Amino acid sequence: TKSYSYTTVGAIASRSASGIAKAAAINELTAQTGVSATANATTVDGNVTGMSATATTGTLIINGVSTAAISTGTVSTAANRKAVVDAINAISGQTGVIATDSNDDSKGVSLVAADGRNITAVQATLGGLTAAQTGLGFTMLATAGASATGAELDARTYTSTLTLSSSSSFTIGKGSTTAGTDPLGLKSGEYGAGRNGGALSMANLLTAEGARAAMTSLDNSLNTVEALRADMGTMQNRFQSSADSLANSISNQTGAQDQIVQSDFIADTAKLTSQEFLASVSGSTLAKANALQATMLQALIPR
Repeated sequence: TKSYSYTTVGAIASRSASGIAKAAAINELTAQTGVSATANATTVDGNVTGMSATATTGTLIINGVSTAAISTGTVSTAANRKAVVDAINAISGQTGVIATDSNDDSKGVSLVAADGRNITAVQATLGGLTAAQTGLGFTMLATAGASATGAELDARTYTSTLTLSSSSSFTIGKGSTTAGTDPLGLKSGEYGAGRNGGALSMANLLTAEGARAAMTSLDNSLNTVEALRADMGTMQNRFQSSADSLANSISNQTGAQDQIVQSDFIADTAKLTSQEFLASVSGSTLAKANALQATMLQALIPR
């Protein structure tokens, strides 16, 4: 009931979709499952596209509560961030949301609800504020003068994540609904390495039973480490085998290329030698023919 609720167009009301509600639902079954849940802080990161010092005004509505009018100026982005932080924190007692100035134009102003309640943040009608002017990370209304619709409120509602804890391994199933666990922000699967003996953080060495359980937990941890090392060794061997295979392929291809180049060089050298030999023979034959003509002419000329 800490989260602000509004009429939505979706199938899940904003309040029942909060991290607090999810954690409460899981904790109702802790006695049967051994799994407890804690709602983490809800965060809305600041604008990461950079800020600009521009003069404008507007009013924000955080969890259904309106801030005072916020005016940004052209003096500095730091002054604009301070104006936004002061306005939001002035109503934090009603909203449960704290604004923090990052003192960085690339990080802007972040919003945090420490107890994990939802954060619903929009700009009031006729507001002219933008993410670049305020440093806030949520999208302002696209058109000045438009009222926030249920869909826009859904899109600008941020929920927290959960931390699940158990002294032994546990399994999250998809359940009987077609949507599965995705709407809850949970992934189906088996979590935790312990099979028995409990978690090492809960070991009690004051009793014999507790000591035996601690030894079992240590064995489980060592077995887990050994299994991980074996898996990593297997992957490393596969990588090494692949690397060796690639190295051999490169070596073979390089050798084949050298042979091809050498063969081409030998063939071209043979052709060149043949052409040079033919040229030499042709020249010699022509010289002999010329010499023979000269001899014949000398024989015909009377002395």
